[in-house]
Amino acid sequence: MRFVAQVCFVFLVGCSSVTDQKVELIETVNLNPKPQKYKYVLVNSKTKLFNEGVHSIPFIPRPHEDRDWIYFNSIEGEQCAPNIAFSLHEGKFEPPWLKEIKGCIEINENSYRIDLYFRKAVEGKYVDGEWVPYHFNGVYQAPKPNK
Repeated sequence: MRFVAQVCFVFLVGCSSVTDQKVELIETVNLNPKPQKYKYVLVNSKTKLFNEGVHSIPFIPRPHEDRDWIYFNSIEGEQCAPNIAFSLHEGKFEPPWLKEIKGCIEINENSYRIDLYFRKAVEGKYVDGEWVPYHFNGVYQAPKPNK
């Protein structure tokens, strides 16, 4: 009975899970024709189902699309920080959208690799010299640029 109560509690309080993920390689001129600092962007789109808890009647999870924007200038080989930028919003290159990163991305004909790390924060303060991996680090099927 206690287990059932715990499962019901988690269901009612709410949680989220990623149900769909896609990454697109886009030339930034196709997003905004104005001159930009970066030529390309990997857009990591994640559709999450949120169970909005007790405030959501009848407790049906609702989808929400969340995007990460990784900007860089060449689709040949490896691109590393500080020559790449990670933003939580399209075209925003200042805090709180722009995140300090280290690591690299690599793009080739068949695949691309994301290997990025963010500064670790504890109670709102950065921990010197400690970094945490990006949740979606990995090797993915190579997307073709959208033109």
